[in-house]
Parts: sequence; structure tokens; C-alpha cells
Amino acid sequence: MARIAISYRRSDSQDITGRIFDRLVRQYGKHTVFRDIDSIQPGIDFRTQISDALSATDILLVVVGTRWLGRGEGGANRIDNEADPCRIEVETALRRGIPIIPILVGGMTMPEVDELPASLKDFAYRHAVTVDGGRDFDHHVEGLIGALDRFFAGKTAPPQREVPPSPAPLAKYGLIGVVAVVVLVIAGALLRNATTQTATTIQPVMSQTTPAPQAAPVAAASVTPSVPSAAPQIIAPAQPRTADIPVAATPAFDCSKSHAPDEQAVCHNGQLSYLDQELNVLFDGLRSRLDRDQQAVLWAQEQAWLKQRGVCGPDVGCLRDAYQSRIAQLQSWH
Repeated sequence: MARIAISYRRSDSQDITGRIFDRLVRQYGKHTVFRDIDSIQPGIDFRTQISDALSATDILLVVVGTRWLGRGEGGANRIDNEADPCRIEVETALRRGIPIIPILVGGMTMPEVDELPASLKDFAYRHAVTVDGGRDFDHHVEGLIGALDRFFAGKTAPPQREVPPSPAPLAKYGLIGVVAVVVLVIAGALLRNATTQTATTIQPVMSQTTPAPQAAPVAAASVTPSVPSAAPQIIAPAQPRTADIPVAATPAFDCSKSHAPDEQAVCHNGQLSYLDQELNVLFDGLRSRLDRDQQAVLWAQEQAWLKQRGVCGPDVGCLRDAYQSRIAQLQSWH
């Protein structure tokens, strides 16, 4: 079975590495992905342990944050130390021809060739992926999983994906949120139809007989659905406000780390960048006021929206409509 190893420096990227690890385990199975290959047992030569761990590895993911080089104050970098475990892991993979994918986190860029020791200079030429720890995390990890799927497509024994015994909390609450939105849309349509039909039916009766009190409200109430109080109240998106949007702005995400067509389109359009900033402020403010269950629903809807934004590609009109619709949804949460 193909195996994925994750190399990282604890003082640099332990938290986000844990999130990436959990997502990959959910995707490929707990026996396929492993980390902490630098957890050395007492009395064992850690070079031997790292070598043994990588001998069963098909691909190495190297998480690179702002402190991955291990810069010291006025001293040498940790990566320059021949006994540095992170250095040995990458050196071993390069020497054995094991494919390496650098994962840039925390706004980090790939190290320059002159920042690396001679044995690691080839690492600087590896194509990297960016994983942001904010609201684009799931979107970026999906891109990483897509790259791994393409890599494993050429292997004779691709990793076996595990089906979890029960839905993850995020997926469960995300489904609840989606169902709630669908119920609201259907309910609105039924309510309008019922009201129209009631008015049409009652009008000739009123002209001939004494109408029964409150007949129309009763008919309308009979089709009003029961909606969970925790569900967001969605309103129709506001009309485009293109004329009011500044033409010069930057989005909330790092354009230098974004390569998807939709993200690049936002980066090169000041109005879309402004809308991205507005959406980010609304999202962060709303999330801080919600309880844990409501935050799960909010996160699930945000990830679904990011996928919808991706479908727009570089279409500016489609992206503008997507942003304004999502902003209206966030403004309607109670």
C-alpha cells in the first residue's frame, strides 16, 4: 500500500500540520499517512530510524513555515546543522528519489537556493502548494488531495480510502444547514403560490356573500413550514453595487500563493478584491458571535460557497454575483 509521510518542524507548524494530517487520514486511511518520523527512541541512531521510516514511503510532504529554516539570533540556521532531523528527512528523500511536495504555510515562500545547504539545494526547485490556515483551508487541502490523487493514479497500489463509521460533526451540521436552506426556499415558493391561489378563489365569493373572518391568514398559515431556530435566515441578494465599490483594493487572501483561476481573477480585479475583504470581515465577525454548532454550519456553508466560486473560474460577472449573494447570506444570519 502506498504511504504518505509528513515532515515538519514542531516549533514552526505543529498545529496546521495536525489539521492537514487529520484531513489526509480521513481521505486515505490512518494506515497510509504518518508523521512524527523524527520522534526518536532513546539510544537509537535517529538517522537509522528516519531511514527506516522513509524506506516504506512513496511520497514525502514537507510542511514549510516561517521558522522552518530555524533561524537563530546571530547564529547559524538549524537547517545548516548536519544533525537536524528535518534536514536529514529531506536529504534522505532526495537521495532516494522519493517525490517531495513542499507545503507552504503561514505566508511562507519557498526557500532560496542560497539559504539551503548544498545537500538540500534541489529542494528549492520542487513545485510547492500553499495551505492557508484560515477560511480557505479546506479549499487548499482539496487541491493538495487532488495532486496526491494524480500521483497515486500512476501507482499499482493506490491508498485505500476509508469510509468513516459516522459523519464527521462538520459534515453533519453542514448537511443540516443545507437542508434548512432548501426548506426555506421551498417554503417561500409554497407560501407565495398558496397566497395567490387563496386570493383568486376567495375574491368572487367575497363579492356575493359575507366572507368568513381571517380566511386568508388561515390558508397561508396552513402551509408555513417549521424551521429550526438555529438555521440561517436567507434573504434575496442585494442588487449589484458596482458603482459604490472602490476600483483599487486587495483581497483578504495572499495573491502570491493563489493560483486557481477564480482566485487570480479576484486578485486582478479591485472590485472583486473589495468584495472579498467585505465578506471576510462579515464572516469573522459572525463566527465570533456563534456557538460551536452554529460555527460548524457556517464553516460548511463557506466551504460549499468556495467550491461554487471555483466553478466561476475567471468570469468576473459570475464572481461578482457569487460574492454579493454570499454577503447577503451572511448579513441575514440571526
